[in-house]
Amino acid sequence: MESTITWLNMIGLSLGAIGSFGLALLTKVFITIKADGHQTWGPPEGVTNDEWLQQNRRLRLKQKYGLPFSYGALGAGFLLQLVAIWLSALAK
Repeated sequence: MESTITWLNMIGLSLGAIGSFGLALLTKVFITIKADGHQTWGPPEGVTNDEWLQQNRRLRLKQKYGLPFSYGALGAGFLLQLVAIWLSALAK
């Protein structure tokens, strides 16, 4: 039982780390930092959002699959850690 709890906790922790790392990398794609230091979201100046999304297929894939996968990994990791805590309380 202890090994199961340990494995659930380790897998949950790993999924949480992977999800948060994925979100950190995804925001790098969405945020542009200008030379004066301010940040902007979205397309570069002079390009409409629709044109920008058509030109950048990788960005659309990251928006469509990357964000849900990262949030899903965070949620699944949190859930596995809750189950591990619950199992450890039952084992006592």
